[in-house]
Amino acid sequence: MGPAMTEPLAERRAERWHLKKEIQLTHVISTLILVGAVLAYVSKIEQRLTIVETQLMAQRDATVLQRAQLERMDAKLDRLIERGSK
Repeated sequence: MGPAMTEPLAERRAERWHLKKEIQLTHVISTLILVGAVLAYVSKIEQRLTIVETQLMAQRDATVLQRAQLERMDAKLDRLIERGSK
């Protein structure tokens, strides 16, 4: 085995992934900014969800009131029809 056989092995070793034990300040800052952006996004979604839930409950209450009004009108119409038919 000559030097020609060891060159491909050396090239393969150079292509491997390697990890450094150092932490760069830019990576820490960018990670903190990313975490802050995600938290802000989630907070906005929660605010919007609360607004939609409030609007939904208000619409439900309005629907109940309208239904009660329609039932009263229906009862009044029934009484008028009965009076007219007598």
